[in-house]
Amino acid sequence: MGKQEFTLTHTHLHGFFVPADEDDPVTELSIDKPSGAKGTTDEDILQWRQDEISKLLGDVNYDEDCLQVLLIRPSGQSSGLMAYYAQVVEEKEKKHQAARLEADNINSRATGFGMTCGLLNSRFVGDVIILNLVAFGRRPDKKTLLTLEEFDAACKTPDIRPTTLKELGVVDAATNLPDVIADAVVNNYHDKATLRKFETNMKRRDSNDFNYSTSGESVEEYMFANSDVESEPEDVMISFDTDGFDDIMQEDAVIAEVPVCLNGGWFNQNEFAHDCLSETWELYTSRREKLSTFPLGEWTEDLTTEENQKSKEPYEKFLNGLGINSEVDTWWKAEFGEWSGGMNGNAQKADLAQALTYQEGFAPITDIPAEEAVHIDTLKSKNWDDTLGVRKLADWAEYYELRGIPKTSPVALLMTFPLTLYHAIVEYGKDKCDAARGMDRPLRVDIVGAEKELHFLSIFQEVAFLLPDDLKLELIFIVRRDMLPQAAFAALEQNDGNFSYEKSGLNVKVVCGTYGESVDPRFDLGHSGGPDMVMAFNAGLHAFETWRSCVEYLHATKDVVGVFTDYNEWSGVQSAALGGQESRLSLKINPFRQPLHMPESSSTELPQFSNGFMYVFNQHAASRDATLTKLG
Repeated sequence: MGKQEFTLTHTHLHGFFVPADEDDPVTELSIDKPSGAKGTTDEDILQWRQDEISKLLGDVNYDEDCLQVLLIRPSGQSSGLMAYYAQVVEEKEKKHQAARLEADNINSRATGFGMTCGLLNSRFVGDVIILNLVAFGRRPDKKTLLTLEEFDAACKTPDIRPTTLKELGVVDAATNLPDVIADAVVNNYHDKATLRKFETNMKRRDSNDFNYSTSGESVEEYMFANSDVESEPEDVMISFDTDGFDDIMQEDAVIAEVPVCLNGGWFNQNEFAHDCLSETWELYTSRREKLSTFPLGEWTEDLTTEENQKSKEPYEKFLNGLGINSEVDTWWKAEFGEWSGGMNGNAQKADLAQALTYQEGFAPITDIPAEEAVHIDTLKSKNWDDTLGVRKLADWAEYYELRGIPKTSPVALLMTFPLTLYHAIVEYGKDKCDAARGMDRPLRVDIVGAEKELHFLSIFQEVAFLLPDDLKLELIFIVRRDMLPQAAFAALEQNDGNFSYEKSGLNVKVVCGTYGESVDPRFDLGHSGGPDMVMAFNAGLHAFETWRSCVEYLHATKDVVGVFTDYNEWSGVQSAALGGQESRLSLKINPFRQPLHMPESSSTELPQFSNGFMYVFNQHAASRDATLTKLG
């Protein structure tokens, strides 16, 4: 079905009617205000719109019973989307409405569409209307409007990568959904931050309804009662003018609260989101065998069994069999227990000054790489990239061969961190490497959100060993204060707030603070300039609000490459989407993921691997700088 011919204005309603009953099809709405209808003022037009919405929802009282949720903010030439649905009258006075969200009342398609827009906590009940939203004084390009087929595709799964849509059988979906949908997650994420900056000045009519202005106006009242966008009253806390305040979004207040796992950013399969995610998660689960296959010894098969999916006990038993236990003072101590905000017993053992050798760190394992740089002739013997000036490593098998490690050795369990970093540099750091060489300085990489890496800082020497002599490396590990063990914090205090050491081709520093907030990447890390790359292992950007300052820094600083890994595909997709559609499409399986199947969350049953998936923000960053360096 193609784009309909009509003039999208405030006197025209265009959108979709989404029945709660999935047996009933979604229908496209196109309603014009009758030309002879009484009333032409802004108030008359607004009343007409509200009356039409009330009729579509079963003649509900708009003011008392209709809830509205901003899905996508209109900007520039793109229209936004607003959802409307009716609350249950008997429940209006309840603070929490979870009791009314019965499985037979949830609108799975509307809820799925909300998730696609980045509102992962949203739940819609009953019939839902989703209408195009037009900013006053703007006439959006009709090409930006969704077709019914595109809307259906966006309801099917929050993972709107074309490959996923194809695998799920959404055959009528376009190869790429329109930008208004593709970029909804990242736009809403940054809008939400701006909203929170002003929320102390906001008033709401009640706990169920959004009210964006301090003057008591609803969203529609603001949009349709103030025709002069450029001279809006000072007390209005929302603007759809992209030249001014162009960030606004909400997720939490109008939707009924249900149990949500904030740490993982996903939901219990027995809860209502399961209807929207089951097919997608089933697709992710089908990749378990591929994720569990490694080109190493049989020992990897022992660490990817069904028992490993349920508990850490088989892994600890495996390590015990190698003579490794929780009492060791080697790099292996990082494999016992959780970090737990630096409060776990093993986390308390983190010693920043403990720069172990390979022999000491891997003990009692003796089949380890030589603690020396790989000769340039050896690097160039296979898969040498002349344009990048580095050796490309395809997988663990090639790395083991290059370093003379027998496949029976379990060093990959720890080497996943330096090899993942090396892979990120090779895959996404070409322009940055060129710039570093051209200016005769180290490649500057900030490792944000460091935790267990503090147990084995010196293992990152391996990255320098794999790089040619003409490319040095500077790694800055940034640790939030609330995640830093007391002993490590004391060590930092004794060294003026940071700790550092140098080895051949590598400079390592540890800094305490919050990246992008208390720590300014441009001035507070000792760089001669800002970072070339930002890296974070097993980040889960979408699940933790503490990542916001880092995400916002990369959003505002397009010449810095950001590379992240995640445990599972769902978290990877949602986190990558915070960088926009290009970042979402960059998500891939990391060939240097840890050869260990982690215990699965009981709420998802998704395959999980440390550094399992990798994605990039600002993938094409710094090409201009690299070009200028070469010209200079």
